[in-house]
Amino acid sequence: MCGAIVRPTSGTIYVGDYETRLQPPQAKRRVGFVDVAGFDGDTHAFACEVAFHAQCWGITRHLASERAARVLDALSRDDAYARAIALALVADVDLIVLDQPPGDLAVRVHALAPTAALLATRVA
Repeated sequence: MCGAIVRPTSGTIYVGDYETRLQPPQAKRRVGFVDVAGFDGDTHAFACEVAFHAQCWGITRHLASERAARVLDALSRDDAYARAIALALVADVDLIVLDQPPGDLAVRVHALAPTAALLATRVA
């Protein structure tokens, strides 16, 4: 997981088929990191971010918008954290990192993306 977020100083770490030292952008695209602050943009900014994610992952803007809307509906929320989760799930990722998810969101996200590994962080 850290190999996709922090560039290693030595050794070889692969995320999917991508070597993190040589192909960091491709490796990072396989990980959906949801920051505790979430995505606090307005509706237009969210639509632009969905379009950007679609371009990064090579999927159509329409499909990306449908996926994002489906995630928000399934989470029954439209707050900054839920929007960030929707952005992370625009693509088929291998790992979803939820930074301090509120309530039972980790369980709900796992129901949405059962094939992805899920890591929930917490503050001790």
